[in-house]
Amino acid sequence: MLIRRLKETWVYRRCSILIIFSLLIIVKNFTSVALSEDILKASPFNYFVIGGWVGPHQTKEQYYLYKKAGFNTVLEYLWEGDDYTQTLVLVQKVEGLKAILNIDQKFIRHNMETEDVLFEKVKGFIMEVKDEKNQVGYFLYDEPERHNISLIVKTAEHILQIDRRKFIWMNFYVEKDFSIARTVLNKLIPSAISMDFYPFEVSKNRMNEYYCYIDWFRTLSLEYDVPFWTFVQSAEWFDRIGDKRLPNSGELRLLVYTNLAYGAKGLWYYTYVSPRHSKSIKTAILDKNDKPTKLYEIVKNLNREVSALAPILMKLKSMEVVHTGIPPKGLSKFKPNNLISGISGDNIIIGYFQSGNGSKYIMLVNKLTNNYKNVTLELGQDVKSLLLIDKQTGEECKVNLMNKKYEICLQAGDGMLFKILQ
Repeated sequence: MLIRRLKETWVYRRCSILIIFSLLIIVKNFTSVALSEDILKASPFNYFVIGGWVGPHQTKEQYYLYKKAGFNTVLEYLWEGDDYTQTLVLVQKVEGLKAILNIDQKFIRHNMETEDVLFEKVKGFIMEVKDEKNQVGYFLYDEPERHNISLIVKTAEHILQIDRRKFIWMNFYVEKDFSIARTVLNKLIPSAISMDFYPFEVSKNRMNEYYCYIDWFRTLSLEYDVPFWTFVQSAEWFDRIGDKRLPNSGELRLLVYTNLAYGAKGLWYYTYVSPRHSKSIKTAILDKNDKPTKLYEIVKNLNREVSALAPILMKLKSMEVVHTGIPPKGLSKFKPNNLISGISGDNIIIGYFQSGNGSKYIMLVNKLTNNYKNVTLELGQDVKSLLLIDKQTGEECKVNLMNKKYEICLQAGDGMLFKILQ
């Protein structure tokens, strides 16, 4: 009788609704966990990648020239006539170089076969190369579209069935919030993701757009816990959106150090050679005759610096990135905190990092590409001392503070990495 009466009351109805709602939440959460466990995950990589897209043409001399400029990774590029067997031979001969083989061009992009035939070919190829010593990874696809995501993910699955020791890399084109990338990453977490956007045009500079895109991409990387690489503009070419020009030394430096300040774990220069297959690209780090241009020495010096910082950068997680002065629309402005209580001057990027053991790091970057910047850094109450990471040796060097202030001269586009002792 009591139960019957309770059923007839609003209390019972409300309790029933709450119970059903709670059960739905439990089911939803269970489903979400199950789905997350079903996401395909590729193997991690363990070094800071520096490469050229398109890389060296296939001679021993060209591979040595590439390595001499500080590059450590070659992407096999079929449209330049590369033969993967020759790539593997050359990275064995030229010590210090590693190879990534191109699944995109070799199998997926112009595939006209059934999936069964395609996957058998992919598996046969992976079986052939999986034990190659200096072959470290596979390039899965460049700028996927919604219609081919399923095929790309299935291809990755077949690769991982045979070879889980190598990494898998995908590149995405820029779009607001990277919605296609998110669709892919809900199904497949590659070892690394990358994006390409080239800001230096003949008629204008699009760095403010670049900052927004890389900020979105950094967010994507953190959200899915997948490292990201970026592309550095190092060529001149005709482009329907806006003809691209060769960047100067300060602009190249700004691209590299901006990427590092945002947490990138690898760099790809577009392009290294002036590709034979391309009629639009006029010149790059090498000219049409595979001879070094004025960019070669600039890139060589930059790569040397990045290589010195790389062992530390690989261990750091990006915590925040801010801009002094007026930041690009939508990005964060510097605010005083317990690490940096003040900083003089506009046009500075500050990247905050933390290592696995809790150590704090900051990177400062001068956004001016045609002038140096004198900066006074005022350290916050949590800071006891500051260590500069030497860009030639990677060593920690204690700096002299005056009343918790440190004066820095940042060259055009330059960046500096510091460790904070608390």
